[in-house]
Amino acid sequence: MKKQEFTNEAYVLEDRDILNLVTKSSTKAQRKKFGIGSIYINGAVCKKCGDYIRSKHLHDCKFCSCDAIAVDGGSWAARRLGNPNDCINIVENFYK
Repeated sequence: MKKQEFTNEAYVLEDRDILNLVTKSSTKAQRKKFGIGSIYINGAVCKKCGDYIRSKHLHDCKFCSCDAIAVDGGSWAARRLGNPNDCINIVENFYK
C-alpha cells in the first residue's frame, strides 16, 4: 500500500515551528491566524546532560537525552517536567 500524502493545510501545520511563521515583533492579530500564543521561545537547558530542548507547539513535549527534564506547551504555556534545579529555563515572549 502506498503511503498517502496529505496536502491539507491542517496536516502541514501540525508539526510547525512558529519561528518559521512569525517574527518576535508580530502582533497578536498576526499570531492569531496561525494559532500562536504569547510565548516566542519555550525551551530549557538540562544541567545534567547539557541538552537544549524546545517545545514548538502546544502538544510538543520534548525530553532531554538523560530524561531529567522536559518542556511542553509551545507558544501557549511554559510547562516543565522534572526537578526545577536540573534545568535552565529559556522563555522569551513576543514583544506585543
